[in-house]
Amino acid sequence: MNTVMNISKRFSFVLLLLIATSSAVAAQELVTREGDFTAGGGFSFGTNVSYTGGSESGITLQGYYGITDEIRAGAGFTFYLIGEDNISASEFNIDGHYIFTNEDGLVLYGLAGLNFSRVSVDTGGFGSISVSDTGLNLGGGVEYSLGEVFLFGEPKLTVGGFDQFNLTGGIRLRF
Repeated sequence: MNTVMNISKRFSFVLLLLIATSSAVAAQELVTREGDFTAGGGFSFGTNVSYTGGSESGITLQGYYGITDEIRAGAGFTFYLIGEDNISASEFNIDGHYIFTNEDGLVLYGLAGLNFSRVSVDTGGFGSISVSDTGLNLGGGVEYSLGEVFLFGEPKLTVGGFDQFNLTGGIRLRF
């Protein structure tokens, strides 16, 4: 009977050790976690910028906070590099990410949020005229971990605002 108790205790100990080890390993494999703050930037390409119907490239800055292991929220600002000196265009986005895959260095997420766009035209001696609009963002993204640096790509559709398809790619850093 004593032998059976010893085997049972050892088996229970090994089982608990395996469960604890696998839980710790699974937690280490997550790419992004609750409480993570990431910020970075990249280049954007929008298909319908400045209400002129032209496609333009821009520079984007973003920051995100991990609310849970599956949900993060943040904001981004894009300044479009329009070839005409008298026109400027920008957008401010507040987006949420729902993370579908978060392991082995890869994050796949869905995206939804609000878009606030603005176009200004300098009319020369008459001042400037600005137009602002609000829209909804729907899209997704992929992020690949290189340690504390992440490469990302993000296609999204904005309905309202610039009414555009936007593709952004760049890097984010974890702080």
